[in-house]
Amino acid sequence: MNSKDLNVRQQRQISFLIVAVGFIFVHQYLNVREFHWDAKEYWKLGSLEALLDQKNIRGYFYPLLLAPMKLISELMGDRWFYAYRLGTSVVYAFVLACVIPDLFVGIFGGKLSVMRRIFVPTLIALLYPGLLVYPLSDLPAFLLLFCGLAVAVSRHKIPELILAGTLVGAAYNVRTIYLFPLIIVAICVPLVILRGREWKCRCLGGAAYLMGVALIFIPQAIINKHVQNVASPFVMAKAAGRSLIAAQLQWGITMQRYETSIDARVPAPQQVYLDKAGEEIFAAERIQSPMTVRSYLSLVLSRPLDFLGIYGRHLVNGIDLRDGKVYITSPTYNKNYLSITSFTLIWIGLFVLVRMRHSKNAWFALAVLVLPVAVILPGAIETRFFLPLHFLAWSTVAFCVRPDEINCRPSRHGVTLFALYLVVLSMFMGISLSTMASLNYQFPEKYI
Repeated sequence: MNSKDLNVRQQRQISFLIVAVGFIFVHQYLNVREFHWDAKEYWKLGSLEALLDQKNIRGYFYPLLLAPMKLISELMGDRWFYAYRLGTSVVYAFVLACVIPDLFVGIFGGKLSVMRRIFVPTLIALLYPGLLVYPLSDLPAFLLLFCGLAVAVSRHKIPELILAGTLVGAAYNVRTIYLFPLIIVAICVPLVILRGREWKCRCLGGAAYLMGVALIFIPQAIINKHVQNVASPFVMAKAAGRSLIAAQLQWGITMQRYETSIDARVPAPQQVYLDKAGEEIFAAERIQSPMTVRSYLSLVLSRPLDFLGIYGRHLVNGIDLRDGKVYITSPTYNKNYLSITSFTLIWIGLFVLVRMRHSKNAWFALAVLVLPVAVILPGAIETRFFLPLHFLAWSTVAFCVRPDEINCRPSRHGVTLFALYLVVLSMFMGISLSTMASLNYQFPEKYI
């Protein structure tokens, strides 16, 4: 019996088992027994006492998801990490192999089979294993956004729109960059998603979505009132006492890429890849730190071509998945095979995507899902921030490529596309290798 003969329920069951076992294997192979930096902070917040600490600047929802595993781990003594390994393997396997494929095909079209369902989880395990083995917010936030958006564009009843608002609101609470998709969806529920219906229905739909968002925002407001004496429903994200957005924009001028090492042999854990062009701008404009968002925008408008180059290098470095472990244990400059692989998958995904015919809701969903990448592009780049772009490209390859349409015989069109691929790949690798040559183990204080 092949996967084509299986019904949907059997596909889900088999895919779930394969992916869950695979994720457990990844955990055992990498054998992470200590969390670092952001991962350590999130794991610590899995307890109520830490979450209500006055120094906490993170949302409550992801720590809430981690809380059951944290509680069980505390009962397991020296083997505490098995609670996290088993818990995340099961949850991620269910969402990635059973839920997301159905939602993706429902929005964008495509076909489902066991092999197609396990394709994206396999790539995450191979290219983004750090998002599995460490408690980081990137993967859960994106999955929450994807599920919420899928519900919003495909199911228009009041309870389902409340659920959509809850999921998208939770995505924002987990990662604050998702505030922008949250706002866009709130505006577009009545104007785009429910277009063609009576205005009464549109307004009720928009109100239902906002009601779902409020279910996430109200507890955050209560926590903020308790911790910081400010009854704001937003996550109070700051860096060194100032707006995290303003700090990210300033850092992005001179920083092409940022990696974190846990290798004891390197001089410092932070690995910063500086941008010479950005440093020249900093010197020429005599920029004073800290910058405000307003002063940053004024600088961009005065030097648009320079910043276009900076953003282009950021895009390359976001796609360049050399450090998928997140906390690296060896240098990434010699991992060109990962760069070529990640670029090729993006290239194929985009090629397939532009050839497909999509509904207006599908194009809307695509725009919302890549919006966090566009927003973070000017800032300090870590490859995990580009998860939405990679995920969408991989999913397109997984569910929308049809083997029967692949023609292995050479043609003028195929040769042209392959030649274009090689040209763009050469440019991509040129920027990537240039970035690798600019490694520093300390970010100069004048740029902070």
